[in-house]
Amino acid sequence: MIGTKGQYIVKFSIKGVKDDFLAEEDLLEFLLVEEAGNVLPSFELFFNLKNPKFLAYFNEGNTINISIGKDEISLTDMRAVVLHKIMTRKGTSIYQLKITGLMEALDYLNNSKARVLPSKTAFAAIQEVVSTYFTFKTNASPTQDSMNWIQPSIPDKVFVNNLWAHSNLPGSFLAIGIGADSSFILKDVKKAVSSQENYDWRLVNETITNEQSTSKDITIDSDYVIESETGFINRWFGYEREIPIVDRDTGVASTVTPTTNTYMALSKKFDRASAIDSRTADITLQSRNQHSKYWESYISNLSNLALFGSTRIEVSFTNAYRQLKLLDVVMFKDLELDNKLAAESFSGLYLLTRIARQITRKTLLTTMEISRETFNSNKGEFA
Repeated sequence: MIGTKGQYIVKFSIKGVKDDFLAEEDLLEFLLVEEAGNVLPSFELFFNLKNPKFLAYFNEGNTINISIGKDEISLTDMRAVVLHKIMTRKGTSIYQLKITGLMEALDYLNNSKARVLPSKTAFAAIQEVVSTYFTFKTNASPTQDSMNWIQPSIPDKVFVNNLWAHSNLPGSFLAIGIGADSSFILKDVKKAVSSQENYDWRLVNETITNEQSTSKDITIDSDYVIESETGFINRWFGYEREIPIVDRDTGVASTVTPTTNTYMALSKKFDRASAIDSRTADITLQSRNQHSKYWESYISNLSNLALFGSTRIEVSFTNAYRQLKLLDVVMFKDLELDNKLAAESFSGLYLLTRIARQITRKTLLTTMEISRETFNSNKGEFA
């Protein structure tokens, strides 16, 4: 076992091998990363290896078991597979290894399948596909998009991306995350952030810890980074688009213009210049097998996902393991530089979109990325 009592513990083992290959004094660095999206968790392990018998196990044919948590009762277990390794010989008695890889679900990424899921909603189809690999968790109601979903000899991951992109959840959109605990999280974003008081965690600075605290509070380091990336994102999918649709069964042409709304920021306007008119998307073909909002949902979902990742804050805290989950709702609260008033522009609700846990020199550093659509109080002419 590696760790500090009351703060964190981490364990590493090879499936089917009784002996541990890593002692605490041999661990140089460990990194475990979970990211929002249809993305498998990844890891990096840098260590000294004194027993050469283990060298034969660090490959795609074996599973590395990683367990991390506050104590032995609350461990999160991840089965991982090694995809890349660098080995350096150090003198006569030590190999130094850096191994990187992903959660053990390579078949989800690579095995192509051809099938039809008849008369299902995108919600039901996603659940059926991912339940083979993960534990399905959701706060969402079934989507309104029943049709015959066709998987044309593509991997399940690509198929799920297609289902997700064309899902129709009126007035909202779906977000996805794959956790290190093998959970597949499908979240209705509007429902998740429906109340400013309904959050999973509250991030606070040391200067305001004298307030009444709860188990949801995480005291973050005083230094954090705020990034707003509207230029590229708006040009890519942020500005509204008019979609020309041709029904290839009837020959009738029509246009629709999906709209997007803010849910977490107090502002009702996105950070989009008012001088930019609605743009025209490529002409799309609609068939009777596709649900009626197939292409409208596609543009709306991609626009929402792009916009809701445009404003990000990176925060960190040390030597405390917290049971963070992707797409948890986070209340970020800090004071202005004069320590008198709340930082109005960027305080409020966010979604947790990245979790990176790093152990170096017996110190656990947790870095979180939280995201939302825009700041609270932008001033200017906006669309």
